[in-house]
Amino acid sequence: MDAKIEKIIETLIKRNEADEVIWTLTSSKEGFQLQLSDSVLRVLRKNINGNIIYSLQIYNANGIMIVNQSVDGSVSPNRLKDLYESAKRVFYKKDATLNSILSQLDTTGKIGEDDSLPF
Repeated sequence: MDAKIEKIIETLIKRNEADEVIWTLTSSKEGFQLQLSDSVLRVLRKNINGNIIYSLQIYNANGIMIVNQSVDGSVSPNRLKDLYESAKRVFYKKDATLNSILSQLDTTGKIGEDDSLPF
């Protein structure tokens, strides 16, 4: 893998851990997308005939794919998988939700509210 691509992956994982990246769902809902000023990065998880494949796609300002790096999900270590999982955690606000639950469970008295969530 190209050294610049490796650095991009490592930097994104670190920035995800610090909750500094704004990810959106891809239109196919197979992954997450990061819009930068002159490029778009997509990290995807695809099931192809029972094999999980993780991919990083990078598009330039003209919408042309300039990087399409894929790795089989069974490869270890798998930094593309780590990137996908960290983007997923940030997008779905997993850590913030779990922290909120722990905080609410740590209080005294009754907990819970009327059913106001949309599901």
